[in-house]
Amino acid sequence: MLSIETASYDVSLETFSVSNPNIRVAMHFLMPDLDVPLHLRGFMKRGEEQTFPSNTRLFGVLTAMDVLQKKVYRMLFVPNFNHVQQHRFDNVVVETLLHTKHQHENFVYGINKMVANLNNYLKQSMQLLQQTHASDPRLAKIHSVYWTFPLAMNNTVLEMYVPYVCLVCRGDVMVNNIDKNKWISIQNFFIQELMSSCKESGIMPSEFIKISREALHDSNNQHKVYLHVANMFSMLVHKHIRYMTDYKATGLKDSIAINNFDGFLYADCEDMAQASYDLMRVCRKVFPSTKKDILNGATTFVYHVSAWLNNSHLGIIQGATGKSYDKKLGNHIWTCILPYESYPVFVEGTLGKFQPSIYRYAVRFWQRGHDRLKDYLLINSHNGNYGIDCNTFLQQKNINEFIEQNSYQSQTSSVKKDIHFAANLQIDTFNLLNYLINSK
Repeated sequence: MLSIETASYDVSLETFSVSNPNIRVAMHFLMPDLDVPLHLRGFMKRGEEQTFPSNTRLFGVLTAMDVLQKKVYRMLFVPNFNHVQQHRFDNVVVETLLHTKHQHENFVYGINKMVANLNNYLKQSMQLLQQTHASDPRLAKIHSVYWTFPLAMNNTVLEMYVPYVCLVCRGDVMVNNIDKNKWISIQNFFIQELMSSCKESGIMPSEFIKISREALHDSNNQHKVYLHVANMFSMLVHKHIRYMTDYKATGLKDSIAINNFDGFLYADCEDMAQASYDLMRVCRKVFPSTKKDILNGATTFVYHVSAWLNNSHLGIIQGATGKSYDKKLGNHIWTCILPYESYPVFVEGTLGKFQPSIYRYAVRFWQRGHDRLKDYLLINSHNGNYGIDCNTFLQQKNINEFIEQNSYQSQTSSVKKDIHFAANLQIDTFNLLNYLINSK
């Protein structure tokens, strides 16, 4: 705990050095107990001083970029004030010395308890997988249960295991705390981007509006509307984020972060899925329209898009892709729109469009709602094995009910706070939405 005698304290960066001249390093701070944008502090330079509130936990984030290999390393650490701290990335050593007159008394911050709770949760998820047969032998190693990132504290580095359900929570700070001063800028961003994506996908916005109105009177036409919506957001993400495997970007098999090299954004499929998921959540929030608004005929193009998003659930799916005759299938994560009255569609940022033929099985399903957090293992009801054929999945008109009836749910209620805290230990150096708006 910090001293209760002060409402804030000053921190100065006295030492900041790296052992390899080809490595560029930067440091910023996170206070995940605070709402956005207060939770994030920008890069701190040597000799600089910043003031922090004393009633929240503080984490440092080191970002190291290898300019030759174009690889990025990130590490969270608990500041040990007034002592030199060494942070290791492979063979690179970064030294920091943060000075303050108000010393922390407890460097652990309750992290050990949170880590233990998440580890128990993940152990149960792994046991569920091991106790359940796969629908297809090729699915034996096709699953995503957790990712890891290093957390340095008390001169040791702890590998934190973070459940993949956190993907649907990481954007909460962006979605739930939209700056009202940027509301118009955000609306203009979606108007320009979605109209452009609509045209590039081969349909004029005026034609989409016509199809949208027709779908109000015939639910069988709604699927066509959702196909267009899926392709719009697929193209939006594909336009702004380039696909790069985690291993190529970081040297790690799993790394959750969008990386910035030479002015371009790079990400793996799970980060593109999260970007799609969160951008759709923001869109339907800043354009709060419904089917009733469309019926009244008083809405413009993006309000039509948002009305159909508001008439559906959103989720993220992990599963397998490839040809039916392939010896091995590929592990993949993508976003799903689950309409209330129509068939589901997939949002695919890695390709820029929804191609149903590439998907073989849906294995896990994650969803975030106001009062719910869903972490499901999808089950084939005919044989009790995990993994649902994607053709079957896409043919379900009552898809939300279908998922509830054909899945094993991990109980998130007891660890919801731990999951949210782990998800909001944001290690990205930028707010995706702000970056996209400012880069235009």
